[in-house]
Amino acid sequence: MRPLIVFQTRHGATEKVAHFLATFLEGAVLHRLGNGEEPEILDYNPVVVGGSIHAGRIQTSVRSFCTRRHEALLTRRLGLYICCMREGEVAEQELKESFEEALREHAVAIGTMGGEFDFDKMNFLERFMVRKLAGVSEPISRLDLPAAERFARRLLG
Repeated sequence: MRPLIVFQTRHGATEKVAHFLATFLEGAVLHRLGNGEEPEILDYNPVVVGGSIHAGRIQTSVRSFCTRRHEALLTRRLGLYICCMREGEVAEQELKESFEEALREHAVAIGTMGGEFDFDKMNFLERFMVRKLAGVSEPISRLDLPAAERFARRLLG
């Protein structure tokens, strides 16, 4: 069966990671949530679900997808990831809060992949908040591609 990578992105970091993962998962189909009809989970294996964290929460579309497809996801070899600018225990807590416990326990690969502040893709309020709260005034990328590669290798077994 072909691998499936389902993701949602706001400014592109999660999509970059999805494409990077696809280089390791031969024949992977990428599907951005909200872009038409969702693929049938049972037609794919493994399945990867990814989303990004904004204001401490993963996108509603990722959470809803996991709720709707919960039973099917539990029958697949599963990988779960988030992109966020937090590190360490904070990032791990955001990951934990993003996916239900049953999915996290079932997943063979789970991880945080870093993140980006891309001011060109942010609106005025987002730029203001990043500058004020994160103290960042220039675009910055902290994508963790080595972590993404380890994630893909775990997924492949």
